[in-house]
Amino acid sequence: VLAEDWTYEPLKYWPADGTISFFAYAPHDEHAALSAKTAAGTPKLTYSVPSTVAGQKDLLVAGAQKDKNANTVNFTFKHALSRIGFGVKLANGSAVDNQTTIAFSSIELTADFYPSATLTLDLVGNNVQWDDEEAATNVIYTLSDTNIKTIESLSTATTAINNESSYLMVLPQDFTTNKMSITANFSLSTEDDK
Repeated sequence: VLAEDWTYEPLKYWPADGTISFFAYAPHDEHAALSAKTAAGTPKLTYSVPSTVAGQKDLLVAGAQKDKNANTVNFTFKHALSRIGFGVKLANGSAVDNQTTIAFSSIELTADFYPSATLTLDLVGNNVQWDDEEAATNVIYTLSDTNIKTIESLSTATTAINNESSYLMVLPQDFTTNKMSITANFSLSTEDDK
């Protein structure tokens, strides 16, 4: 899906002398805070993960465009967060047929997540690198039946069950030692020939 074109307001003009460096991120909201304008060096962005799934949005950042003095400045945005979603599929050889409907009433994910972290808006090597992660704390994210699709036909292919606005958007982290716990409540119904 292509995003609509973003524009810059208010309109500014190139200075007669010198150069300008540009840094970009989106969306601009209360969860993303820039370092002070008077701070030396490349700006830093501190991001705090919203506590609810509904408040979590995809954070995009772009590599710096430094020392420009004319023409159009273009940004290539990268995703800065990890997206967690859920899917369902039949195991190979399952006795459940494609007439079976599965309806989830809730999915609960429990784990220790970073509440906030900082990145430098330089993206050296075009990589998003988070630093200064706040100590991970235990969080429970709950998706209710309004956030989850009913799956009308099961198959051995994975079908996403999150609604588009109900993916978790969290700071990237390694879960090789810090485990997640997932609890899913659902019902199955099957139509037979009668």
